[in-house]
Amino acid sequence: MSVMTALDQEALDWLVQFGAQARSDEQTQQLVDLVDGRISAVNAQLPGDAELAEQLHAATRSHWRSFLAMVSREVFEVHPPAEVLALSRTVARRGFGIDVVMRTYRVGQAMLWQYITDFLNKAIEDDQLRSAVLLLFWDRVLEWTDTCVEASVAVYTDEREQWQRGALARRFGLAGALLRGDAVDVDQAETQLGHSLRRYQTALVLWTDESLATPDPVRTLEKFGNDIATLLDAPRPLMLSSGVRGMWAWVATASVPDLTALPAAGQPGLHAAVGSSAPDIAGFRQSHREAIAAQRVAIETDYAATVIRYSDVELVCLTTGDGSVEAMRAMATRELGALMNTDETTARLRETLLAYLAGGRNAPATAQQLNVHPNTVRYRINQSEELLGHSIEARATYIELALRCAQTYGDKILTPQPDRAIA
Repeated sequence: MSVMTALDQEALDWLVQFGAQARSDEQTQQLVDLVDGRISAVNAQLPGDAELAEQLHAATRSHWRSFLAMVSREVFEVHPPAEVLALSRTVARRGFGIDVVMRTYRVGQAMLWQYITDFLNKAIEDDQLRSAVLLLFWDRVLEWTDTCVEASVAVYTDEREQWQRGALARRFGLAGALLRGDAVDVDQAETQLGHSLRRYQTALVLWTDESLATPDPVRTLEKFGNDIATLLDAPRPLMLSSGVRGMWAWVATASVPDLTALPAAGQPGLHAAVGSSAPDIAGFRQSHREAIAAQRVAIETDYAATVIRYSDVELVCLTTGDGSVEAMRAMATRELGALMNTDETTARLRETLLAYLAGGRNAPATAQQLNVHPNTVRYRINQSEELLGHSIEARATYIELALRCAQTYGDKILTPQPDRAIA
């Protein structure tokens, strides 16, 4: 064992003070934002996956705080945090390669070095002390990283082998094929999944946060999913673990269920994002995509309620990065119904209704803009409401957005129909 010099002791004393200060929530969050921002940039799987991103944040926070608790000790010991190993399990269960884990460590180490170098250049004026602190700090970072990488790779490998051997992997792989739109035999898929794909599909994304103290998150989420299915008067849902604290589920019903029956409040730390109900395999994909989008909003906004429905945050999702053509088409079809037809008469109704809503519901002004009589505008509005099946006032904002989507995307989202007689 080497003898500690006075400079070494001074460096260790400096790290003791630094460790106490750097464990603060503010300093920790700064590092998490810096490191995870770069990790997400080099791992294409992360930016669109709110659950996986949240686990990454938890792992980075745990890495930093656990490391700081040990870095200033004369006897340095490495104990990989549980959150770090949980991230590796989730990466394995999602079917991602080991390269995701390795890139996470490689980028995290580089960003930490940048962070601590910049910090020490500002905090320590003495060149010798700064060099001693950097040397001590970096030796311990390397030891910490090497040990955690070994543990993470071992956990990933074990989880992946178990996952690939089990029936759960086959079911998850089949669900993935359905979500990608691959051609599948529906009868065989229903048999393997134990789930009807010919009924209305309502997707659930279930997860727990760190505040929920449970020894078995997966079992807790399975019970939660079954409880939701019961409230929707549905059989046991298809449930697939998406991570150590996450679950994807689908409820199949003969008709559109009443999603307002789901209570907003529930057990703290337990969350559900619910997609809109839609039929068949297309509904399986669409509802899941919507539930994932709603989950992202819930996590990013610290949504307090237990249940978040996509229908409640649809406009937010469409304007903050989830506006694919498929999402636009689904929203426009729900809102406009028969007004999505491509015939000339319906196109004229859409044009009039959009001008009317955009112009503050002023019939004379709309008539002047379209060069028609005000009574013609009123007649077309009445025709539009007949096709919608309700007054435009009830959902004016959604209808106007749907009309703008139809105007912008045109035939990409409209429904081809034979031309109707012009009234």
